[in-house]
Amino acid sequence: MRSIARRIITRTRRSPWMRCPTVILLRSRRRTLPISAPFPKPWDWTGRRASWIAIPPCLKGCASVGVMPSATLVSRTLPGSLSLQLTCRCARLIQDRSMSKAKTTSEPINVLRRKEYACDDQWISQFLQRAQVGHLATLWGNQPFITPLLFWYDADRHHLYFHGPVAGRLHTNVQQNGRACFETSQSGALLPSNIALEFTIQYESVVVFGVLHLVEDEAEKHRALYGLIEKYFPGLSPGQDYRPITEAELKRTAVYAFSIESWSGKRNWPESAKQSADWIPP
Repeated sequence: MRSIARRIITRTRRSPWMRCPTVILLRSRRRTLPISAPFPKPWDWTGRRASWIAIPPCLKGCASVGVMPSATLVSRTLPGSLSLQLTCRCARLIQDRSMSKAKTTSEPINVLRRKEYACDDQWISQFLQRAQVGHLATLWGNQPFITPLLFWYDADRHHLYFHGPVAGRLHTNVQQNGRACFETSQSGALLPSNIALEFTIQYESVVVFGVLHLVEDEAEKHRALYGLIEKYFPGLSPGQDYRPITEAELKRTAVYAFSIESWSGKRNWPESAKQSADWIPP
C-alpha cells in the first residue's frame, strides 16, 4: 500500500491539473495512474487492469506551488482494493503567498507609487482644513460603503470629525467595525491632448486611514459641531448670529471622531497636457 501511495504522490506532484483533496479508489495494485483531473466535477476512468474514481473539488493544484501532497488510507473494501485520501496545503500556501505579496507591494498603505506627486504633512494638513466635501468608507462585514459628507479637521488632536443622525448605515457600520478610510479631493481645469491616453485633469487629493468611533463626551461633541460651523460659516458666533446648540439637538445628533493613523497627499496640477509633435490631424 505504501508503494502505491508513493507512486501516486510522485505522479500527482508532476500534474499541473491536480485538485486537492482528491479521493482515489484503486481496484487493482497492478497499475497506478497520474492523478490528473482537468474537470471541476467527479469523473470515472476504467481500464483493463485498474479502475478508479477521482473527486476533485479543489481548482488549484499542488504543482502550482510545488508542494508534496500526503496520502492516507481511507478504507479497504475488497481484497486488493483500497481508497486513498490525498491532501495538501496548496490552497493555504497560495493564500499565504498572495498575502505576502500584497504586504510587500502595498505596505505601508499610505505610500504613493508616483513619488513626484506626493505631498508633505504640512500640505496635507492645510488641504484638509480647506477641502469642502469628503467621502468616508466603512465596512459592514465584507461589504464597503461610501458616505459623502462634510468634515472638520482638528489639527490639535489630529482628528477628523463628522456628524449625522443617530440611526442609519454609517452609525451601524461604525458600531460593528471602526476601521475606515477617508478621501477628499479637488479638481481644476480639464486638459486636452492630441494623444488619446494623455488627456488629463488638474487635481489634488488626500487619503486618510484610521479608526472611527462615536463621540460620547458632550464637551467634545460641542467642540466638533462648532468646529464644523466655523469651518463652513466663518465669522459667525453662537449666541450672536445663531442660537447655540441645545441639549435636545445634541442628543439626536451623532458625532464621529476619526483618529488618524496615516495619510497621503497627491497633487498633479500641470498647466497643460502632454502633446505629440509627430501627429498631424487629417
